[in-house]
Amino acid sequence: MSILCFNNAVEEMQMGIPSLGFNSLKKLADEGHELSQLYVGCAYLLGHIPISETNPTLKFKVSKNMQKAINYLYKSAKQGNKDALHNLKELRKNTSLDDYITRRIT
Repeated sequence: MSILCFNNAVEEMQMGIPSLGFNSLKKLADEGHELSQLYVGCAYLLGHIPISETNPTLKFKVSKNMQKAINYLYKSAKQGNKDALHNLKELRKNTSLDDYITRRIT
C-alpha cells in the first residue's frame, strides 16, 4: 500500500500539485516509509524537491531545516536505504551539497 501512495504523491507533484504531493510524502515518511523519508530528508536538506525527472530545473521549494533533514535521513538509513546513509556520511564530512543523492535510480 505504501508504494502505491508514494507513487501517487510523486504523480501529484509532477501533475502540478506539488504542495499536496509533498504533504503526502511527508505523511508517508512520518508513518515510516523509507523512500519517502529519503525524499523528505533531502528536501529539507537542499531546500527543494525535484518535481520532474525530465526537467531538473522544476523544483518545489521547502524551507531548509537541517534538524528535520538529519532526522528523516537517519530514519531512512536505519531501514537500510543506502542513499540516505551516503547523504548522512557526506554531511559528516561537511562537503558541498552537490553530491547529495535525492533519487534512487533503479
